[in-house]
Amino acid sequence: MTATVSRFSEAAADESTSAYRPLSKFAVLALCSGLLSPLAWVHPVLWSIPAITVAMGAMALWHITRPDADLTGSKVALLGIGVALVSGIGAPVRALAVQQLILRDGNQFALQWFEYLRHEQPHMAHQLCSNISGRQPLDDQLWQFYRERPEWADDLRHFVGDPLIRTLLVLGKRMQVRLYEVHGLEDLGRSQAVVMTYAVTYEEAGAKKTFLVTLLMERHFNSIDQRGRWKIQRTLVRQSLGPPESDESSAEESTA
Repeated sequence: MTATVSRFSEAAADESTSAYRPLSKFAVLALCSGLLSPLAWVHPVLWSIPAITVAMGAMALWHITRPDADLTGSKVALLGIGVALVSGIGAPVRALAVQQLILRDGNQFALQWFEYLRHEQPHMAHQLCSNISGRQPLDDQLWQFYRERPEWADDLRHFVGDPLIRTLLVLGKRMQVRLYEVHGLEDLGRSQAVVMTYAVTYEEAGAKKTFLVTLLMERHFNSIDQRGRWKIQRTLVRQSLGPPESDESSAEESTA
């Protein structure tokens, strides 16, 4: 009787031992890394976390599903991979959407700048090139503001005296402006820098002529009204094909 009980106990112990399979270390690492994957929403530098998670999860599944493997943890690995895929796909898509919104906003701002010059309103165009903190309302009182402040009036005269600005004012409503090329967007921390080139086309002596104007713009986010405030930092004539009052045939840089 004692021998029978002993053999039964040994058999149960052997069955319990054979039923136990250790958890894959890669599966545990994949889960831990997956829990860190939401950090990818913070900054593009952290997009590598979901990629590493998926790699470790795939490694875990490969080890677990091998014929000679004696491991568990496939559900753990799949959970880590799932969390990583949500962040790994969602974060870049969100970043791309935000980038497109910023570029669209910047394009509208630039076209408004051209529109002010097209309608002979250099004082309003000048405001878009001024520091955001000191920018004045773009209304009927703006001319009076310049008359009462000599330093602003001097800046405006300097602005209008720029060859590019003078050319655009002369062209006026004869010119047509369209977006030609987007060179990119750079995140500067508290602001973003955008560079765009515009084609300015006009008709002269029965022939259409075009020159390219590149604008370097900077966007500052206002935490009070949750809006971006733009400023044109610099203008550059990349290609000139003989606009009026401008003899430059090569790139000419000017500070706006």
